[in-house]
Amino acid sequence: MAWPTKVTLRGTEPSLRGLVLRCHGGVENSTIAPTDSTSGRARRLAGRLGGVIAQRLSPERTRRATFFERITVQRLSWEAVVRLHRWLELTGKLATAVWIAFVVSVLLGVNWKSVVEHAINSGRPVAGALAVAIIVPTLLFVAARSAIGFARWRLQRELWRRDVARVEE
Repeated sequence: MAWPTKVTLRGTEPSLRGLVLRCHGGVENSTIAPTDSTSGRARRLAGRLGGVIAQRLSPERTRRATFFERITVQRLSWEAVVRLHRWLELTGKLATAVWIAFVVSVLLGVNWKSVVEHAINSGRPVAGALAVAIIVPTLLFVAARSAIGFARWRLQRELWRRDVARVEE
């Protein structure tokens, strides 16, 4: 049996009437003619699916604060949210600048392997010191930027939510 490669609908009805399947192997087009109960079920399913999608994408659902936002950022005043957002923006820029300085120092030839060996093992050789010297700062940078980005996203959502509420009043 060949699997359908292309499904096309004839007409604009949301039901299954006129569904045509084109199959591999030169099989002629065949039309599926559903019974009335199948057509009704398809309409009900399409209606329910449309309702679920509309509810999921409704402005009320996207504007509503999540539990996490209710216990954190929603408790802050407007000025505190704006101030915290500015500090997080500065912190993100500072973290990026530190990371860029680290990468430039690696490219310019700073021996981070010896720095790690002296810091961890009092100057004695450490297996994988170079990997630790490169991987740990990278992971710290990624974790810091992710946390800062998450916090700024929640603050921006709260600022947007309050601004929309103010405009609607």
